[in-house]
Amino acid sequence: LQFIKSELEDDQIVFRHPVYRDMMQEAYEHLEEEEFIQESYFLRHHRNDFSMIAAELITERYELSKIYRSDIQDENGTASSTNFTQKVEKEEDLLFEIVPRYIMELKYRILREKITEAMEQIKLSERQGNNDALLQWMKEYRNLRELEKAFAKELGERIISR
Repeated sequence: LQFIKSELEDDQIVFRHPVYRDMMQEAYEHLEEEEFIQESYFLRHHRNDFSMIAAELITERYELSKIYRSDIQDENGTASSTNFTQKVEKEEDLLFEIVPRYIMELKYRILREKITEAMEQIKLSERQGNNDALLQWMKEYRNLRELEKAFAKELGERIISR
């Protein structure tokens, strides 16, 4: 949670949706508490919207087939071995990879919105004949596109140049 907080604060990112914003703020307030367990706290929260979101986030989306589970027991209750040595990773095991990626994707989406806004401002400045604003927005657009290329490279996405 500390990583998420610092990443979002560094880029001055605040959730637009008030429930998510409030929920994150409340989680941040308990950040220093060693005994604080986010899952149980938010599942039992007095705000129903918090507890519903927590339940949705915590609930497993998929059930692992028995043939891939290592804890399979036969009729006698003894552990049986399978021919499968393939390790199936759970989302919680991948958090150190998933969380930074999702934060990067969030920042990328915000950047794409800023690019769209810059394009709209360029068009508006052209229609109004405001050359100073036009030059300023074109410069901003170029800078944003350079950032977009860096993000896309990091995320492994392709950018179509215009």
